[in-house]
Amino acid sequence: MHLYVMAKGIKPHLETWQNELLAQKLPLMRDGKPVIEEGNRQMFVQLAVRPVQLFEIGFPKEHLDYVMNVVGTGDYILDRYPILNYSAKALRKSFGLKDVPIPKAPNMLMQPEPTQKSVAIVPIGIKEDMFSKDGVEQL
Repeated sequence: MHLYVMAKGIKPHLETWQNELLAQKLPLMRDGKPVIEEGNRQMFVQLAVRPVQLFEIGFPKEHLDYVMNVVGTGDYILDRYPILNYSAKALRKSFGLKDVPIPKAPNMLMQPEPTQKSVAIVPIGIKEDMFSKDGVEQL
């Protein structure tokens, strides 16, 4: 089972919270009964705490295709978990972002390896820079 939560706070305090979660041990259960190993010792499983982070990557507009080639399309994870398409669409709508363009030639050396479950990249959307009358970028 997976529980998704949003957490906000000062980084050291968030790290402490995460470490305290990682220190939790739950009895390993099979068919509703605790699993006992040899020596009459009960087996335990550790909570898995993995961050789900939102990143903003800033770059000049003329380099969009290059950046998308490096970041990729996320097809490998979106094909496996279609619900992420709906989540990305909801985030794109709430942040007022445009659809992510498909890169012309993805750089496969920069793509997370699909067989490795340690990294999943899901492109959400793009937002063009806004400039003042003086040509100064507005953040």
